[in-house]
Amino acid sequence: MVRRRAVAFIGYSNSGKTTLIRRLVEYFTARSCSVAVAKHTHHILRGHPGGDTDRFLDSGAVVTVLAGDTEAIVTRPTKERERIVFSDPPALVDALAADYVFIEGWKGRTDWPRIVVDREEAEPLEFDVATVKAIVTDRDVDLGIPRFRHDDIAGIADFV
Repeated sequence: MVRRRAVAFIGYSNSGKTTLIRRLVEYFTARSCSVAVAKHTHHILRGHPGGDTDRFLDSGAVVTVLAGDTEAIVTRPTKERERIVFSDPPALVDALAADYVFIEGWKGRTDWPRIVVDREEAEPLEFDVATVKAIVTDRDVDLGIPRFRHDDIAGIADFV
């Protein structure tokens, strides 16, 4: 099995995760790389048009997944949606055929390298620094891991 370059972006609501992932999708697709996005939610899966998964597709993602704990909605660029059942999030992510897979959420999982996304306006995420590779923040913090500003898309992309 080919291991994709999978990276999870974790943080609380309004920390900028979706916007950052969209910008990274645009960055990589402009460089002829394929990108898939998996977003974990604790809410009821609706998969309605115009949501974050459609925004990821509009940014150039080849496929998006909106995943609950055991069920997911897979959406393709044609906006065709398919509801699937899964039991193993890493297997779900590994099945996504793309050069890069960006994961939003699954804060409690450490199956993939994780990058914390944080904003001063948002509640700071409490996390174990040993379980993350970098932080994207506008706070002035030194955690002993790479720190990026939200607008440093090229720097974040190089790190990924």
